[in-house]
Amino acid sequence: KMFSSSNFLKSYFKILFTYSVFLALLPVLAGCGTNTKDNSKTASDNPKDQAIKYLSQNHLNEAEAAFQQNIKIKPDDISSYIGLTALYILKKNYDAAENLDKTGLKIKPDNVDLKLLLAEIYSLKNDKEKAINELKEILDKDPKNVNAFYQLAALDTSGSDKGLRKYYLLKVQSLVPANIVPRTQLTELFASEGKTDS
Repeated sequence: KMFSSSNFLKSYFKILFTYSVFLALLPVLAGCGTNTKDNSKTASDNPKDQAIKYLSQNHLNEAEAAFQQNIKIKPDDISSYIGLTALYILKKNYDAAENLDKTGLKIKPDNVDLKLLLAEIYSLKNDKEKAINELKEILDKDPKNVNAFYQLAALDTSGSDKGLRKYYLLKVQSLVPANIVPRTQLTELFASEGKTDS
């Protein structure tokens, strides 16, 4: 069976989360793209538009250079900090991701995308306490943030507190009942306890 191995599940969903960052962020990035008032600028002239195009083609080094160029031109464009931070995470350059994320948060301290990414960075650097604190700060202001609940569930995979992980996954399922990811993980969790998901 495809989902018979808990180790496979953990690896699979971690990869799924990391890569899906870009799918979730592309509308955010594109929403702050080329200035339509400046008709002298084409999409190909705009570094961020180039970065988004490179990302869609999986050309990560070119996307990184384009995001960096856009930040030099527009240092307050928060979407470029989001995109480049996520790119650093994908390339496993966690120190660069953390530094850039925190620079972006100095510009927009309450930006949820940057805070979610920072929590993921802390998790990847095995600083679970910082990751949890970051996610709980998000939920204090947005009690229905699905991504924060899912990342909290992903942090509780050691088996030391299955009840807490189950709680977070059930919260995700209640908020997005059509999503198969939390249901699949709950099925695996119930199976490990000799129960069935009902």
